[in-house]
Amino acid sequence: MAAALLTFLLNYPVGWIQQHGWITRGRAAIVVFLFAVSVLLGLGVTLVPLAIEQAQQLVVRLPEWIDSGQRQLVLLNDQLEGAGFPINLDILAEQINDRLKSSLQNITAEVLNLAVFTVTSLLDFLLTLVLTFYLLQHSDRLWESLVEWLPSKIRQPFSETLRLSFQNFFLGS
Repeated sequence: MAAALLTFLLNYPVGWIQQHGWITRGRAAIVVFLFAVSVLLGLGVTLVPLAIEQAQQLVVRLPEWIDSGQRQLVLLNDQLEGAGFPINLDILAEQINDRLKSSLQNITAEVLNLAVFTVTSLLDFLLTLVLTFYLLQHSDRLWESLVEWLPSKIRQPFSETLRLSFQNFFLGS
């Protein structure tokens, strides 16, 4: 589905380039596809390092935050004892430490799941790119072969209605 939608969107610049007679459809598809891939790679190269840097900062500061929370609990416990309240927050601190340990173990497991998901998503993305390129090259012939199954008197209205529906959907009309 993603490849079909990308092909539909990229077909407009391909058609425009082809209509102006600059180059053939095959070459126009290659140019537009390479431009789109370049934009996606540019976004990936820009945004992925930022996300990794943010994750690293979180990992570095997490122990500091945990220590700060423990110190604040100890200070609160001392203040409560000094004020004469018989509340012992040591048990609460131990419970918090236990929950933090189990949460960190869960996060470790999730990081592994995230790595597997990332590899799978990357393969899906590459497959989508290949399929998009193929559809850009051969979309006219593919569409004609699909519409051939319809009765001849509704082929043209069906194709035009479907094209306009997608166009209006993406243009927000």
